[in-house]
Amino acid sequence: RWRPADVAVLPLPVAGGIIACVDYYGNAARLFVRGVGSAQYAECAAVGAKRRSRKPCLERPSGIAVDPSSTLSSGSDRVRILISETGAQCISVFEIRLLTAEAMPQVQLSCSHLCDMGVEQLGSGLHAPLRGLWGWLGISCTAAGDVLVADCDNRCLLVL
Repeated sequence: RWRPADVAVLPLPVAGGIIACVDYYGNAARLFVRGVGSAQYAECAAVGAKRRSRKPCLERPSGIAVDPSSTLSSGSDRVRILISETGAQCISVFEIRLLTAEAMPQVQLSCSHLCDMGVEQLGSGLHAPLRGLWGWLGISCTAAGDVLVADCDNRCLLVL
């Protein structure tokens, strides 16, 4: 089943634009490109998707955000995204690199998993949840580099 949980616009220099949408049940983030002059989007890549002989990299992804520090230079061909995972109780960081910027469907992207930040590494002075107690709905990044996580189960907003 396809269940889009959150969406982000990737600031990559592609005509028509690229959007990333986390698929809660599909355990992946799907990347879509829009054709120039068209309202139609076509899937061009998947982040964290299951590959042969490997389990999926993402577990119940529920939120996605673009790291603004990775897009400081205009026209940059790289962007980092952060994906909050309800199932794994962590934030996974990926780098998306534009290989070709041709019109749809020839856009080619490279996706690399950089790291995970587990629940043990996160928390603040006000709230440091134990493993098994986080239920995330959303994630966002500020220009200053702070990561904001909306924790629906504990009814709070975490600043990391």
